[in-house]
This record gives sequence, C-alpha cells and structure tokens, in this order.
Amino acid sequence: MGLRGPPKTPTALTLVRGNPGRRPLPKNEPKPPVSCPDPPDYLSDVAKTEWRRVCPRLAALGLMSDIDIAVLSGYCGCFSDLLDATEKQRGKTTVLKTHNGNWVQSPFVSMIRQARLDMIRFAAQLGMTPASRAGMDIQIGNPDEGDANKDPAARFF
Repeated sequence: MGLRGPPKTPTALTLVRGNPGRRPLPKNEPKPPVSCPDPPDYLSDVAKTEWRRVCPRLAALGLMSDIDIAVLSGYCGCFSDLLDATEKQRGKTTVLKTHNGNWVQSPFVSMIRQARLDMIRFAAQLGMTPASRAGMDIQIGNPDEGDANKDPAARFF
C-alpha cells in the first residue's frame, strides 16, 4: 500500500513559499548541495537546450542538485518528445482512414498528449508549474549576491 495523502513538499519549497500552518520543518532532511550539472550525453539536442534554459533557474532557487539529474532529464526528454511529435503532426489531420475504411486518431495526437502529461508531472516535482509555485515569494537573482540567496531561510529571520 502506498503513502496516503498528497506528497510532502520539499523543505526548500516550504521555505520559499512560507509556512503559514507553522508546522515544524523536518530536522534531518537530506540537503544535497545546490548545483547546475551539465546535461547528460544521452539527451537529444533539443532536450539539452531545454536543460540549459531551466537548470540555472532551478539552481538559483535552490531546487537543483546532482541527484536531481534523472528528474530533470525526464522533463527535458518529454519536452523534446513533445516538440518532435508536434512537428510531425503539424499541418496534418488528427484522424486517419485505415486501409479497412475505419477512422482512427493519428498516433501523434496521443504522443503529444502523453508527452504533455509526463512533462507536467516532472515539472511539478521540480517546482516548475504554476500550481507548484503557488504562494512562492522569492526573487531570482545572482546566487552569489547577499546572504538571503545563500540560505533560503535567512530572509525569514
């Protein structure tokens, strides 16, 4: 049996969003060092471009580290799949007639839908959707400026 209720919010996101319920924060939560690793070689060129666009922004928020490579790779791969399927579907009808005379949905429509769903799931895990950012009160700037950017909790104290 799986865990009940919504998934726990990472402490970094809780600190950024605020803690209106004043629930105690985890004391022993692992805190991997913030970094922006290079994109893995197995990603397509489109996925690597998306990685280079998103990774520095996540690192500036304190939401990216080396152990998050698989999650960001999944997001970037889905992004690449979405663009590829969209390009192949562009200008074509969304239904096809089979050799038997039956009408079926173009396979690219399903591929686009699935890539979008998967992309949103990965993005939500990284705090990249409007819903996952709801209530965040942060300023993205140069991570080397000021103590508040080095310690997300510093601006609250």
